[in-house]
Amino acid sequence: MFSGKSRSAAKTAIEEALHLRKAQDTLRDSIKNLENIIIDGALELYEIAEAEMELPNLQERLDKRLQARKFERDRLERTFRRQLNSLDDSEQTTYLPLWLVDEGVRMGIQGILLRDRCDEELQRLRYELKSLAEWHSEEWTIVNMAIAAIQAVQWTQALAGLPSEVVPCFAVPEGEELIDVQHEVDAELIEDEDEMDQC
Repeated sequence: MFSGKSRSAAKTAIEEALHLRKAQDTLRDSIKNLENIIIDGALELYEIAEAEMELPNLQERLDKRLQARKFERDRLERTFRRQLNSLDDSEQTTYLPLWLVDEGVRMGIQGILLRDRCDEELQRLRYELKSLAEWHSEEWTIVNMAIAAIQAVQWTQALAGLPSEVVPCFAVPEGEELIDVQHEVDAELIEDEDEMDQC
């Protein structure tokens, strides 16, 4: 899987990382030793002062080594990932997805998308149908109330000229009865039109 060149580069990077780790441990030991010298009150003042002067330099060197190790580790990880993810052109291990090579899968996907669009349209049409039914019901109620009001006014106006003794003889239809009579008249007119069409 790995070529000889990349193996040697990886081996070198690992050796460098191990060397840096060993140097880091040595520097930590030196820092700990210097801190112990500073803490120990039995030593001469010049030894303490010398340790205090060396400590920041040592800590700075340790920080630089840690930073170098961090970047070295990042470089090693990048090299490893690049090597792991590199594709060899001689190997045909990549497979194309079915939607790209199979016509049946493509048609199936198109069918699913079409079905989803139809479901969305059906839901929209149901909402429209419900809204239309509510609107129609409201309008129908208003129209019936208007028709009833107009017909009552027409009957009242038609009977206004008659003497009051005669008016009670006439049965004036109201409300539902008036609508039923109107439907009967409409049905008769439709039957007459159908008979004329047949001739």
